[in-house]
Amino acid sequence: MICEQFYFLRCSAVNIIRLSVLILFLHSASITNGLVTITSPQGRYLAFSERRKAFVSHAEVGDDARLWNTEIRNDISLKPSSESRTPSRQRRGKGRNLSTHSIPQSAPLTNPLQSLNLNLNSLAKQASSGSSYGHGAAARAQELLQRIEALHNEGYYAVAPDVVSLNTVLNAWAQDESDPDATSKALKLLLSYHSTDEDEDDASDNKTKNKIKPDVISFNTLILAFAKRGAAKEARELLDQLQASEFHVEPNIISYNSVLYAYAIARWPEAAERLLKDMIASSSPQLLLDNDIKDIWANRTLTPKPDTHSFNTVLLAWARSNQWDDSKQRYRKSACIKAEELLWHMENLHGAGNTLVEPDIYSYTLVLQALSQSRRPRAANRAMKLLKYVELLAKEEGREHLRPNTVTYTNVITSLCHSSSPQAATQAEAILEKMIDRYEKEGATCNCIPDTVAFTAVITCWARGYEHNDGSDRALALMERMKMMGDVAPPNALTYTSVLKAMTERQTSASADIATSLLEEMIEAYQSGNTALEPTSIHYNVVLDVYAKSPHFDKAVRAYDLYQKMVAQNTTSTQANIVTYNSILRACANTFGSPTNKKKAREIAVKTFDKILKTCQPSSITFLFFFKALRKLQTTSTLEGKQWQAFVKTFQYCCQLGLVNDFVLDQAKRACRNTQQQRDLFSSLDKLHIQNFKDLKAVDLPSEWTKNASNYGVQNK
Repeated sequence: MICEQFYFLRCSAVNIIRLSVLILFLHSASITNGLVTITSPQGRYLAFSERRKAFVSHAEVGDDARLWNTEIRNDISLKPSSESRTPSRQRRGKGRNLSTHSIPQSAPLTNPLQSLNLNLNSLAKQASSGSSYGHGAAARAQELLQRIEALHNEGYYAVAPDVVSLNTVLNAWAQDESDPDATSKALKLLLSYHSTDEDEDDASDNKTKNKIKPDVISFNTLILAFAKRGAAKEARELLDQLQASEFHVEPNIISYNSVLYAYAIARWPEAAERLLKDMIASSSPQLLLDNDIKDIWANRTLTPKPDTHSFNTVLLAWARSNQWDDSKQRYRKSACIKAEELLWHMENLHGAGNTLVEPDIYSYTLVLQALSQSRRPRAANRAMKLLKYVELLAKEEGREHLRPNTVTYTNVITSLCHSSSPQAATQAEAILEKMIDRYEKEGATCNCIPDTVAFTAVITCWARGYEHNDGSDRALALMERMKMMGDVAPPNALTYTSVLKAMTERQTSASADIATSLLEEMIEAYQSGNTALEPTSIHYNVVLDVYAKSPHFDKAVRAYDLYQKMVAQNTTSTQANIVTYNSILRACANTFGSPTNKKKAREIAVKTFDKILKTCQPSSITFLFFFKALRKLQTTSTLEGKQWQAFVKTFQYCCQLGLVNDFVLDQAKRACRNTQQQRDLFSSLDKLHIQNFKDLKAVDLPSEWTKNASNYGVQNK
């Protein structure tokens, strides 16, 4: 074939020619003195020579499996090895050997292995970027690795890929979140390089001799990939295989910590603690008191001793487990106790001279996180005591690394938010003031910046209304303070939600006006480009609830006007739901004043109830407020004629849905003015129930009437 043109490209370390792109056009290749010659499908020859030093990526798995680049200063010869096979057909262009056009020997040449690993590392970064540009980057990295490996085995590439190359490709798969089967493909790739004893005995051929041998970093990368995806079972199975020496690779502390992290992500705290205990027992069997257990561990390979990171990962598992337990339909109450016990065990180990284990601020913060998510009665008190203990260690014992940070303080504030103590809001704001004081003294170096989350948590404490009647005033004052602090703690949508909820507890004429102005403020900010203040149906619903609880005589009209504005937004985040309609019905049911106001409220109630039946599923609260509206907004002293017939049909429909509770039943009983109306409503009940009509409770009704009813969410009806 005829070479039409040669292109010699000089590449810097930042702009190296992508070997992956080169391989896509690869049909045949040869290397002579560092010159790579490729024949394209069109017969065009390209010659590339790398001139500058590059970096080899060496994978070391840590918390985030980062790649650490190590500069290689010893050049490796680019000449084909003596064992490489010479191509059967000498490639020549116009009668000249391509080797005569190689780079002069005086010019420094780049190690091809360095170039390969640098390109693989670039693809791994693309895979972790999460952008469309990185889609399929891991697959391209694997293809590049395997093609270069095949070229070397056939004698066309001077240097074989090494374990760093393999680890970089594994890391690319680990970072690839676009492919749901990424971990399976990474495991398949890793196992393809696993050499059996027979393979090692029969290493006569070039392919077997140069086969990459995975190291502990290879397995750690894959274990961490499983961990990040919550595949704790697969991560543990891989660790067990390493422990059994199936791969001739000894696991290290990173291997065990990665499996612990897998348990934490999967919310399996019990399994994480069992593994930690196994690590303690197998690393120091002489500490065990039981002779039978000693004998068991004496025949097993000693594991690395657990360190602070090991204990912290188990603390993370307990902190995460404190969330809702679906299997038991309740919050796990024991998680915070387990976390505290493990923390004190760390303190005892450190006090006994164990230099590998020392609680840091992250350890204490995780325990505080477990307490903040606990629903135990005294969790907030224990959180306050633990915070004071940490502050004491940092101040009086000089352990500056234990100074509480933003997350530490915020977890304590959150614990107070869940507390029913009447002093909780005051204590929470005192902690916030402490954070502000430190920030004003230390400036940018402060590690406890009072951010949006901390302020919002304190506002939430005041919004509960447990302490004083001025909770809404304190919430408004704190939000104004956030605005004055600028970018340090800008209010977000959750901040406005908490302040609006504080307005619902106020129940004054001004509260509705303030809530309306806050909502308009959000709308204006969002329209100006502040996406953090996008109003949602949650904000509209809270304002509607403020209207319903306010003493305004035209609350129903105001609520319905706001609902129409909400619908006019026509966005997915402002779709009306059952909470929206229930709030409107509540406003109607609480309307008072002139007959004109009552008539408008009744029309709105009927229109809203009709909308519910067409668009969503009603609840017990729906019928409660609709019955109350019909009863209070009637034009006559009693429900009669068509109005009474409509009431009876609606009550029967409520019974069919199984939504009758004590509150709904109470409204139905109040609507009955005579015995005949009682019979109309409860015709299917026996005479005993009718005779004891005043004492009739939901438990006395047929189960079909009450099977889907709930008594929650109807306070202050």
